[in-house]
Amino acid sequence: MSRVKSEVMLFLAPLIWGASFAVTKGSLDAVGPNWLLSYRFILATAFTTILVWKNIRDLDRRTVRDGILIGIVLYLVQFFQTVGMLYTTAGKSAFLTATYVVMTPFVVWITFRQKPLKRQFAGGILSLIGVGLISLNNERFGMGKGEILTLIAGLLCAVSYVQMKAATKTCNVVLLSWIQMIVCTVLSTGMAAVTEKPVISLGTAGWASMIFLGVIASGVANIFQNAGLKYATPSHASLVFALEAVFGVVFGVLLLHEPLEVRMLAGSAIVFAAIVISREK
Repeated sequence: MSRVKSEVMLFLAPLIWGASFAVTKGSLDAVGPNWLLSYRFILATAFTTILVWKNIRDLDRRTVRDGILIGIVLYLVQFFQTVGMLYTTAGKSAFLTATYVVMTPFVVWITFRQKPLKRQFAGGILSLIGVGLISLNNERFGMGKGEILTLIAGLLCAVSYVQMKAATKTCNVVLLSWIQMIVCTVLSTGMAAVTEKPVISLGTAGWASMIFLGVIASGVANIFQNAGLKYATPSHASLVFALEAVFGVVFGVLLLHEPLEVRMLAGSAIVFAAIVISREK
């Protein structure tokens, strides 16, 4: 893969993810979070199955194992993020999820005993300040249910990032994504079946949103992410992926007409600064 193609994939992935926050938030008015995830991952699995069909014989035990483990964490990321979005805005969700870039060095510290650098500690402190401003509710500091669930999603996203970096060194990224989508489909559909009544009548706009979330946001963007992690440097990839938060706010304003408050802009700027400081060199 050429460097130019890798750069394009790196940029398109966060652009798509940013739009997916607004689309998910809007879709939750018509369907519950668990069935939304189920439809999303069923479509993502169908799409990735078409992509891997000719290469399915290359599937090995390592790819299956890593795909299952990463798929479980990916499902949890999507679950906490989607449920959290019931109680917060798409813009807030995007920036709070993006704190995974700051959390990743600390997950590496716990997992591999590699102590974060001073600038990464500084990024962690800045991130806490920014998150506090973003989460300011009713003119007072406080973490609501939506913010707490979304921060959990961010932490799990950091875990997934560490898993993915290790797996893409030896695994076919498309086959890896396919296994992840299958795992997410099984888990989300099982959860939906026992917690919510299925909603089929979503209308043209509703199913268009599901197709975007399933095929584009989960299928295409996930492959772009994996390819980007394989061919780009960690510092460059993490910084570009952090643009997801910026795009999330932009699409929240454009599509959902979410308000832009000064303190949220200030908090978002601080979180983005923390992301830039904390990125890998």
